[in-house]
Amino acid sequence: MNGYEMSLSLQLHDALKTQLRQQRITYAAVAEKLVLSEATIKRDFSRGTLSVERFGTICDAFSISMNVLTEALDSRAQLVAELSHAQEKAIVANPKLWLVSICALNQWTFTEIVERYTLTATEVTRHLLTLDKMGILEMHAENRIRLKLARNFRWLPDGAFIQTFRNTLAKEFLSGSFNDAPDSFRLVFGSLAPASVALVRERMLALADELATLHARDSRVPKALKHSVTLALVLREWEPSMFGQMQR
Repeated sequence: MNGYEMSLSLQLHDALKTQLRQQRITYAAVAEKLVLSEATIKRDFSRGTLSVERFGTICDAFSISMNVLTEALDSRAQLVAELSHAQEKAIVANPKLWLVSICALNQWTFTEIVERYTLTATEVTRHLLTLDKMGILEMHAENRIRLKLARNFRWLPDGAFIQTFRNTLAKEFLSGSFNDAPDSFRLVFGSLAPASVALVRERMLALADELATLHARDSRVPKALKHSVTLALVLREWEPSMFGQMQR
């Protein structure tokens, strides 16, 4: 199998996972249809090793057509994985635009934004149209918002968002007690071999991807039942400068 075929296969696996999730079909239900263990189904999906036969059986069992999956692939090809430096700078420079962009990213509706914040409907509309021009979202009739961000969307590591967070917001972010749910904080020091560092990085990325998946899954849960959370994952080769000054 060449690289393109492998990539397409993995994309179809991912599209099928998305369809199952949207229809609230669990791996347990899939396993029951295929007379397999749930662990086997989970392993096949996580590794992208679902056979063509099993793939087809799942599609037939839950009435998922290939047209639906290929349309999903076409749609994803147009999704935005990251913004340009200029776009991030423009958003961060305008606090109201930044606020609206974060609300949209969190799948808030137009009405929810207006009801929660002091922005007028006209202001929210103007900022959403700005984000529309950037290709981040689409504005539809009756102020419906459709995000165009990929599930693996990220802020640029050296972009305006991350720099503003580090220079302005990081101290505020870390100032809480972290004693109550859902807050949690762990600071761990370690000396690791390169292979172990790579493993930690892989698991960090998997956790970030899981959060994005859960975010999409919970999009229909009422706002009153959800927490607005921020997850910062950082791994650096670093020690405090005060320790470094004591080195021989």
